[in-house]
Amino acid sequence: GFAWRETIRDRWNALMKYEFKIEHNSTQPPADLDRKVNILLMDLNFQPAPDYFLSWHFASKLAFEKSNGLEDFSDAHLFAFRLTYELNKRYDIGFNTSTLFSGKDGSIHYGVGPEVGITVLKNIRLGFGYNVFGFSDPDLSAGQYTEPGFYVALRMKFDESLLGLGKQKE
Repeated sequence: GFAWRETIRDRWNALMKYEFKIEHNSTQPPADLDRKVNILLMDLNFQPAPDYFLSWHFASKLAFEKSNGLEDFSDAHLFAFRLTYELNKRYDIGFNTSTLFSGKDGSIHYGVGPEVGITVLKNIRLGFGYNVFGFSDPDLSAGQYTEPGFYVALRMKFDESLLGLGKQKE
């Protein structure tokens, strides 16, 4: 993984992670499933003004599967965008949109919906949202709240001060 934050104006920050998953399921013989998945995740956040936040999320996967003596691969790519406006220090409103597509089979799925958030404790936010339509991908959309319907999201902010690292404030 990799994390970066602009330190002068503190308006930009980014996270990146590579994940390699190996799954083996032999609970339904003879349909043993062996699956290897390469996943790349990237998040970029920008605060253009004190009350506005823009967030971009990109995730991509390449999966190789073996089952019943057959081998196949699949790919998928997720782009998500969120605009959040702070009404005050405790409440905010937002709008989410996302797209999931596959280059191999040409499928495209969309998600869109509003969200209302409340800061319940310092750096802990509870969000209530509704996706008018959406989708699900077990590798890419976990934690992104992309399925259709209502959802509740718990989000936390943290930085190096959580572990006692970085500049010490006096």
